[in-house]
Amino acid sequence: MAVFLLKVVYMDKAVSNYLEYELRCYKAMKQRQALEDRRQLDRFTAQDMTALERYRRSRYRKHVIEVIEETYESVDELDRQLIELYYFDNSSVINGDGVADKLHISRRDFYNRKQKILDRLGKCLGVES
Repeated sequence: MAVFLLKVVYMDKAVSNYLEYELRCYKAMKQRQALEDRRQLDRFTAQDMTALERYRRSRYRKHVIEVIEETYESVDELDRQLIELYYFDNSSVINGDGVADKLHISRRDFYNRKQKILDRLGKCLGVES
């Protein structure tokens, strides 16, 4: 008789909070990045630290936007709806139970799917725990 042990790995709460923050800020971050791209920070000197810092932040925002979009495209339709309702739709404040009800899935399935999305996003951003 074979005994299998299932190793459950939980994401650190700080990492989970960070990833959820990035997902919730996605729309605003994308708008701000579009403004930065229009400014075209093409030349600056090492003495201009504010331009350097803006450039660094701009590159990081671009990276996060790309990773969120790649993650969004790589998940199935139900997970996309979960992301839209829980993270992107700022017009309605809805909790996990409300999203589960709208998607006609159980609370457990909602939280498992949410965790799968955060794990995938964390892996792509290099902040997995």
